[in-house]
Amino acid sequence: MKTYDVVIAGGGAAGLSLACALAEPRWAGLRILVVDAQSKQGHDRTWCYWERGEGPWDALLSRRWETMDFFGPGGKELPLDLRPYAYKMLRSGDFYAHADRVIAAAPHVDRWQTRVEAYEKASNGDVLLRLQQNSEGPTTVQAPLVLASTPLEGWEKEARQGLWLEQHFAGYFLRTDEDLPRHDRGTLMDFRVEQVGGYPCFVYVLPLEPRYALVEYTVFSPDAWTLEAYRPRLEAYIHQTMGLKPGAYRVEEVEQGRIPMSTWDFGAAWRRRYPELTGLVPVGVMGGLARPSTGYTFRNIQRHNQAILQSLAKALLPTGALAPVASWRDRLNYRPAQRFGWYDQALLRVLVEQRYPGANLFERLFAGNSTPDLLAFLDGESRFSAEIGIMNSTPRRIMATAMLGL
Repeated sequence: MKTYDVVIAGGGAAGLSLACALAEPRWAGLRILVVDAQSKQGHDRTWCYWERGEGPWDALLSRRWETMDFFGPGGKELPLDLRPYAYKMLRSGDFYAHADRVIAAAPHVDRWQTRVEAYEKASNGDVLLRLQQNSEGPTTVQAPLVLASTPLEGWEKEARQGLWLEQHFAGYFLRTDEDLPRHDRGTLMDFRVEQVGGYPCFVYVLPLEPRYALVEYTVFSPDAWTLEAYRPRLEAYIHQTMGLKPGAYRVEEVEQGRIPMSTWDFGAAWRRRYPELTGLVPVGVMGGLARPSTGYTFRNIQRHNQAILQSLAKALLPTGALAPVASWRDRLNYRPAQRFGWYDQALLRVLVEQRYPGANLFERLFAGNSTPDLLAFLDGESRFSAEIGIMNSTPRRIMATAMLGL
């Protein structure tokens, strides 16, 4: 049995960004373990997010945009000035390589590649982790604080009982023989594509170089598609909308992913499953940080991480160790203002029940509001006065009844 002060269970954006922060010398008095079932390398995903000013990952960005475009389903073009925000692209390979270097250089951080098989209560009240047999360490460890992004068994079946959509997507990183026609601007959303099954479908285009861009087809629907289902739609957009003939471009990489959009209470589910493990704190998607109305997750993860680090700093003793905390679960509980939960529920209900065409709803939001106000709203950081105007730009009766659950 080996004891740590903090265990980070699971990698990805949540676990590895926390590990990078806790690898800093200020935390050298703590014993930290990072456990992940997979060794992540290469570009297996892309994180895109908007952020005001400078951010912690700016040195790793592939590109950033301060002006972009939006296209409605009927072809209406809206130029978007995001400032003081910027839309940022962070590719996973750069993020993983950075995390590998930072963690390896921190003597107080151990890292094991193994799977967490169970969480239990240790005799002293700590969280005990039972690990799959591995060559790097023991099969059981314990810690007063475990930050877990590992999947909660059976969570999706439960979450689908309520409001549920998946934001699923597939994209091509393509290189062209000639400059792309709009290589100086990104396209945030282009709804000039078939709205399959009545659910919102759009494409976004992010040029990294004049002849190199990510073109991604995104769908909100109950179930994700196979890669083959995206291919004809992606290629039709590239040929017809972007004007690239077959043979005029090469697909260098393909990416595919899915994000849950659900009002299911992840935190409550963890408490039900592990009522006595008050040191077990879910983070990332498993902490409910995917925005139910949009699927945006990365910025919520970073905000939660900052809250975690601030709480740890307050519990840090002069010796460098952590003071005992009665319930890390309560202390690290992270939720946006309640009204944003109501907005999310209303928007998700409208999309799930198809009360109003999603493409038209997004067009009304972008056409009827300043882009910075709308981005702040979608990030859960807006002023209430701005939110009144934003809600007034939607079909008010439909949104009001959806907010009331009617």
